[in-house]
Amino acid sequence: MSFERLALEGLTPELSASLEAKGWDRKVAEKIAEEQAQSERDLMDSLDLLPSLRRRLEVLVPVREFIHGMTFFDEQMRDRGMDIDALANDPVVCLQVIRSMPSMNATVDLKVLNHQMKRPWTSNDIFDINTLAVAMPYADVVVADKHYADLLRNRTRLDRRLGTTVFAKLTELTAYLTALPAA
Repeated sequence: MSFERLALEGLTPELSASLEAKGWDRKVAEKIAEEQAQSERDLMDSLDLLPSLRRRLEVLVPVREFIHGMTFFDEQMRDRGMDIDALANDPVVCLQVIRSMPSMNATVDLKVLNHQMKRPWTSNDIFDINTLAVAMPYADVVVADKHYADLLRNRTRLDRRLGTTVFAKLTELTAYLTALPAA
């Protein structure tokens, strides 16, 4: 099962038991999410010290994501006969590449808005953003909590840009599914 499928389907007790039997440890995933949330909190502290950077979040956040994913990007570019140095040395091209990847674009948009709103970061934000970044470009319908549904529909307009219907309540999903024509 791919990470994308796992993120979209969620972790069932059966799947959790199967993964644990293969050595997966939920605590490691939680630790990584907490470390990423702490990294976002650290960025917020830096932005408080240098408020002029807050106006540059649309550049700062994608470049930071690029740096965090450097190993992945390097492998992907080498597989395509490209050199990461060219990307790393041209911020404009770097931003274009980051913004051309739908999941990365969703991640960046959500993180930028959370920073602009000065939202306190939790590990749950990381899980939500990672899951939504996978789901939004590829799913027809997504159910998110109220905060992220608002960001997706009203602030980023990712729902319109990606053609994904976003709901904040399961009752909305139920009504949507009920209204679909029978197959």
